[in-house]
Amino acid sequence: MDRVIVCLVATGCAATCAPMSAAPALKDSPEAAARRELGHLEGTWTLVSLEMNGRQSLGEDETRTFTFAQGKWALAKGGEDYSSGTVRMVEPVRDPRAFDLVATEAGREVVFTSIYRIDGDTLRYCTGPGRPKAFTAKAGDGCIYSVWKRKKP
Repeated sequence: MDRVIVCLVATGCAATCAPMSAAPALKDSPEAAARRELGHLEGTWTLVSLEMNGRQSLGEDETRTFTFAQGKWALAKGGEDYSSGTVRMVEPVRDPRAFDLVATEAGREVVFTSIYRIDGDTLRYCTGPGRPKAFTAKAGDGCIYSVWKRKKP
């Protein structure tokens, strides 16, 4: 087994050496990465802001929630779900992360191609026609960009 020896030498003092393992880092399988990301999303998030067509459409509103649980998602206002479905992880390791939110509306499947980023208790989410490349909602691009904060239990 290969070992790397780290030596700290102080001027005029004896060297202190400690062995460290040089084992390569293991990479998650795509399935493990998807499970890990779903775990990071788990919980209820409340709306901080929502932008459409180059303008902020909604400000902070704790009655609007985005909930993820066991591979499913739901959007609600005032405790009433108005859209829900399943999460399909697409790119659980790139930046930005990508998933599809799959819903059934009027008896047919609708797929919201989306990107997201989690920074601590902040979720940035963007969806649009075709998968967005950045977290923006410019005039005429059809994207919706929203920021959510994790609801404390």
